Amino acid sequence: MVAGVESIVGWPVRVVEVPFQDRTLYIIPATANTGEYNYNTFPSVAVRLEVGERFEDGQVIISHFLSSLTWVSGQAVQAVNWGGGNLPRPTSGFSGMRTITDHFYYPYLPAPTGNARLALAFYREGLGLNHVAYQCLSFFKILNILHANPKDQIAWINQTIPHICNWEAKQRISLLQQTQNDLGGYLYGSNRCAVAHAGGQPTADPEDPQDLRRLQDDLPLVRALAEYAIEHDFNVKSSATIYREHLYELEGFKGIFGLNRVQTIKDSGTLCEEEWPALPRLSLRLAFHDRYAPCENLTAKVMAVEDGRAKVWCDSEDGLFSIMAGLNFREERLEIDPLNAVTLRDDGSEHAMRLAAAFVKFHRSYFGNGILQVWNAETEVLLGRCDAFLPINADMIATHNYLTEIIRRYEEEADRRAMAG
Repeated sequence: MVAGVESIVGWPVRVVEVPFQDRTLYIIPATANTGEYNYNTFPSVAVRLEVGERFEDGQVIISHFLSSLTWVSGQAVQAVNWGGGNLPRPTSGFSGMRTITDHFYYPYLPAPTGNARLALAFYREGLGLNHVAYQCLSFFKILNILHANPKDQIAWINQTIPHICNWEAKQRISLLQQTQNDLGGYLYGSNRCAVAHAGGQPTADPEDPQDLRRLQDDLPLVRALAEYAIEHDFNVKSSATIYREHLYELEGFKGIFGLNRVQTIKDSGTLCEEEWPALPRLSLRLAFHDRYAPCENLTAKVMAVEDGRAKVWCDSEDGLFSIMAGLNFREERLEIDPLNAVTLRDDGSEHAMRLAAAFVKFHRSYFGNGILQVWNAETEVLLGRCDAFLPINADMIATHNYLTEIIRRYEEEADRRAMAG
């Protein structure tokens, strides 16, 4: 099952597998064929149907994914055609704007059910429409799911207005409050009812510039109200909230320690040594990069628990590489400094130099906005991840060249040792 999409969300330049709702979806890049047939294919999403599933089942799975992607990206992602067959073949005829990216990186893709799922569907519908009146109506549908009674909708809007943080929406609120005492009643009448009904008052005339201008001015506020409802009433966290809470940094480690131990560390700052859990072997990796030999399959041991954090010492099997990691449960932070909190040992072997060169490559990639991840090396489960590293007050070109020169020297020394036997 394949959907051709249109969006300004960056689409990858190679096929990417994305887990969603216990399925694997395939993000397929747009292609340009300048040969004999001269056709372009759509950026696409594909899912492999299981035995007994119908064409429509695939449409539903992909639609849910597109709504989730719209929510976390804040950009419309519309399915404009559907296809399928024995292979995931994108459809031809794409003539839109290509927005491409090296990496399709959306680690947070919520998959709500029930009314919350329906709210995301209307949100995607609203962002994807090209008429301001029906955009407003789609966002009001989200409020209608929440409160069917008009009076309840109006009361909810008035209660929510003080909590709106979007800058454009706050500007509109400030302007409306100069002439309107009941913003909920105003928005319900001039937006929802004016668009949904005709033949009475109010009616939004699609050929009246004043009506369209009013709806355009109200749109940021109506959208902000819909977004607030999705997050706070339907309990679907926004990307901003996920980033602010950064619970993903220690998510897997909490399962290893257990909720009771984690709470004890948060409350008292420490944990008696008898309660320290055994840790699996760990691997340090960078998203979108190949694995680095010295950072793989490290033995890990809790060395201390103090000040709300567990200090974990990690060693390579050959003893040539070590790094200290901090699991700061109080602050929900994965504290690893792969630039300074590292020990590299040289036993005079070629192998030691190869490892040193590999780690400097890790260092160079990390310095270039690397996304640090910690994996359970035994189960290949992601335990925690950090946000992209952002160097401060650094000459990026000079640093890259410097590290590249160190890599060259280490590899030359490894070659010399190899020839020396």
